[in-house]
Amino acid sequence: MTLDMPKSDLMLKIPFFERRRRIRRPWTLIIFGVAFLLLPFLNYLSITNQLHISPRLPDVTIKLLNPVELFLLLMPFLVGIGLLLVKRWGWWLFLGYSAILVVYNIYALVTSRSLYNAGALIQTVLGISAVLYFVRRDVSAPYMKMYPRGWRLQHREPIAIEVIVDGIRRTTADISDSGMYVIWEDCYRAPGEEVHVTLTVNGNEYKSRAGVVRVDDDGAGLAFRGASRIFKKNLKRDIARLEPTDAD
Repeated sequence: MTLDMPKSDLMLKIPFFERRRRIRRPWTLIIFGVAFLLLPFLNYLSITNQLHISPRLPDVTIKLLNPVELFLLLMPFLVGIGLLLVKRWGWWLFLGYSAILVVYNIYALVTSRSLYNAGALIQTVLGISAVLYFVRRDVSAPYMKMYPRGWRLQHREPIAIEVIVDGIRRTTADISDSGMYVIWEDCYRAPGEEVHVTLTVNGNEYKSRAGVVRVDDDGAGLAFRGASRIFKKNLKRDIARLEPTDAD
C-alpha cells in the first residue's frame, strides 16, 4: 500500500496554516514558573510570622537569616524568570536550587518538628515533583537548544528506519505521525524549505511533502505537510508495531 500526498515546488516556503503546531509554554511549566516567582514573598511572610516580626521591617528580618536561608529566600525569583523565559541557565539554576532546597528542608524537618515545618514538607514534595517534571527529555529539550523552539504536541518514538529524502537515502532517529528527525550531517536545507519523503513502515509505503522545521549539527527535523487523517492514522498504527531503538 502506498499513500501519496500532493507535491509542490521543493523550495516553497511553508504556508502559515501548514506549519507544525508547537506549544510555546506548557501550562505545567507556567504554573511552576509563577509558583517560583511567588515563593520569595510567601516564604518572607512565613518567616516574619514565625519570628513575630512585622512584614514591614525587611531589613530586620534579613539580618536574622543565615546565608543559606537568604539564598533560599531570594533565589526562586531568578529561577522563575529563567524557567518562564526558557533559558538554559534557568534550567540549571532550577536543578541546583531544588537540590539545595530539598536537602535543607529535610534537615529542618528532622531537627525541628513543628507546625511551621509543615510548609517545608510541602515545598520538598513540590520540589521533587518539579525536578521529575523538568528532567524529562521532552520538557528539557527546549532549554538545551541554542535556537528557539517550543514543546511538540505529538510524542515521537526513538525508531531508526530508512527514509528517502529528495531521492537520497537517510535514517530517522525518531518518528511520529506528524513528522520525524532525520540524521543528516551538513544539512543544506533551511527551516521553512520543503522536501519530499518516502518511507516504508511495517510493509506499507508512505509518501509525503515535509517541511524543514529545524536544523542542527546532527540532522534535521521534518514535519509532514497536508497529511490526511487516514495517512496519520495508518502511519501511527504501523509505528506502534515497531520496536523502539535503544537510546544511547
